Amino acid sequence: MENILQNLLIGILGGIYSSVVVSRVFLIYAKLQEQLDYLREKFYYMGSLTAFFDVMEIILKTVSDSREEMRENIRCNPNYYKDEKLVNIDDVICDLKTEILDKGIQSVCGDPVPIILKEKEYIKLYTETRDSVRKFSEIKKFTFKDVDECKKALEGLRIKYEKCEKKRNVLFVKLLFGDVIIIILSVAFLLLLGAYIYLSCIIHRIDRWRRKTA
Repeated sequence: MENILQNLLIGILGGIYSSVVVSRVFLIYAKLQEQLDYLREKFYYMGSLTAFFDVMEIILKTVSDSREEMRENIRCNPNYYKDEKLVNIDDVICDLKTEILDKGIQSVCGDPVPIILKEKEYIKLYTETRDSVRKFSEIKKFTFKDVDECKKALEGLRIKYEKCEKKRNVLFVKLLFGDVIIIILSVAFLLLLGAYIYLSCIIHRIDRWRRKTA
């Protein structure tokens, strides 16, 4: 009967401990995933920025390649600009900048550092991303150099984000072992278990002593 009560008590303590710890583990994981989801959303919007600079690269290359041809046409026909309905490339770039680049920058940088981000690594990545993307709006006239530098900046940020994704499990384990609540519960459980075992040993010895002296 005594062993049954002992096992029952240990089972109750273990059940309480495991249920609380499991709940805490799921909570930590959910908060970590929530932070990654926020960053993933921001990097999804950055896809429009990448597309914009790809288009800008094509436009600049097309303009560069056709410039000589246009000069030749002007030499042959002084009224070339009057006869041909030429597209104003500056207007096209301005429209693209307004509809794609500016809106993309707003989607990425519209918020200050959100409360949802708790981990230093994620806060650092978001801050760096926000500061880098904001600089794109400062470009007044795009050149091949500007486009190349912007694309390299976006690629570098994407690589850093992918590293954060890959290190998620490592960070999750660190958070578990560093969680104050789990540490306190574990210490309390071990102390209670140790105290229970110690008292059981004492009671067992007293019981044996009584039997011998009876």
